[in-house]
Amino acid sequence: MFSVILPVYNAENSIKNTIQNIIREFIFEEDELIIVNDGSTDGTEEVLSEYIYAKQVKIINKINEGVSTARNVGMANTSESSKYITFVDDSDTLSNGYFQKCYEFFNKHKHIKLAVSPIIISENGLYRDHNLNYRFKYENSIVDIMKKINFIHYHIGGTIFNKKFLEEHNYKFDEKLNYWEDAKFINEIILDVRKYGLIKDASYFYNRNKRDSLSHRSWKNEDRYTNHIKNNYFELIEKSKKLYGKNLNYIQYLLANHYVEFLREQNQDKINLEKVVLDSYFEIESIHLFEHIDNKIINMLPVSPRIKSILLWFKADALDYNSNYKDISVYIHNFSLKSRKIKFSFSEESYGINIDALVLIRESQSQHNKANNIGYKATYILGEEIKDFSENMYSIKLPFKYMIKDFEFQIIDEENKLITYVKSKSIIKRIFNRKIVSKFKNMNSYRNITGKV
Repeated sequence: MFSVILPVYNAENSIKNTIQNIIREFIFEEDELIIVNDGSTDGTEEVLSEYIYAKQVKIINKINEGVSTARNVGMANTSESSKYITFVDDSDTLSNGYFQKCYEFFNKHKHIKLAVSPIIISENGLYRDHNLNYRFKYENSIVDIMKKINFIHYHIGGTIFNKKFLEEHNYKFDEKLNYWEDAKFINEIILDVRKYGLIKDASYFYNRNKRDSLSHRSWKNEDRYTNHIKNNYFELIEKSKKLYGKNLNYIQYLLANHYVEFLREQNQDKINLEKVVLDSYFEIESIHLFEHIDNKIINMLPVSPRIKSILLWFKADALDYNSNYKDISVYIHNFSLKSRKIKFSFSEESYGINIDALVLIRESQSQHNKANNIGYKATYILGEEIKDFSENMYSIKLPFKYMIKDFEFQIIDEENKLITYVKSKSIIKRIFNRKIVSKFKNMNSYRNITGKV
């Protein structure tokens, strides 16, 4: 019934746990685990030798040709009785009752050709939801990409396919690719079928502890940059246009959402800047890509104004900063009861305000006190410093009345001819509501402006 394809490469420390987990979840005698050892150079083959005579296990040892070839080899060796195919990576596991829940889903929704389960990321002993898991709060079990354009999918783990459908249409992983090949494979199918299922009561556990995993190595991969845009993004755009006469909103959202990984602050120390700064084609292809993505899609993305602004720059357009300013909030990081001094910053909605803007607080009807700018956290995106007002840290002594009374800050940006008011709860209310927070865990990451610690 179920064929599980398990590509393996140098996984001697994790593979046994993965194999035992999968076999334990099988529910039919004809269920099978096809292990494709893709030229491992450690002790993986020795570990696999323990399963040579296991009834439900097939082991294929081959030279190293990459994960796409390994998955294709696995698909080519599934049994005639197989009805569903899924893929598990060599350090991942499945939740209790996984295949039972999958069987129940497909038995109920016979017309669905692929379905996905929630992904739980395991890292350093902690578990967290994958950022795609918002879809599983949807009241329905079937996603129509024409209607739910932000319900994107790109992770091969936790995806189950109808085997007959794959064979009839000769779907294969692109063996020329060694990055995002799974997302391309999945979304070529999704473009054909328009709908996919949500298996809400099963989970795929994605192990992020393996330091040489594809996710950890991908930023060093030359194909992660310009070639990725050309060979993955644009091929999906072309298929969408061929099938529907346009680049579907779903594909636009998928590609814009994934491109954002280049711009996230936490990824900057991983990115190969030679591939984005010295390679002029990366910028050219990025601009070309966003010619196929509408502004409304960019504005839908759950990202900061800073990132939206960069994406809109590719379209020679600008973010409407003013629409965000009404939502600016204040983070109070530290408060001294004795001196009544606070350290504070403003939320990401303040992006676009000049970093040298004045910040004031009203002392009386006729007097305003100026906040001191005590630090600025420099941010670099793709090698360029991004001037972001929200990265400023301020200090000011509060009038006593604001201990118990709500107050507001005044931001005066002379360069942009802008005056913005930001309201704040009183210190007492913040204490009771636990609204004194630490946005920046490491104060030493700030570039000192005053010269004082």
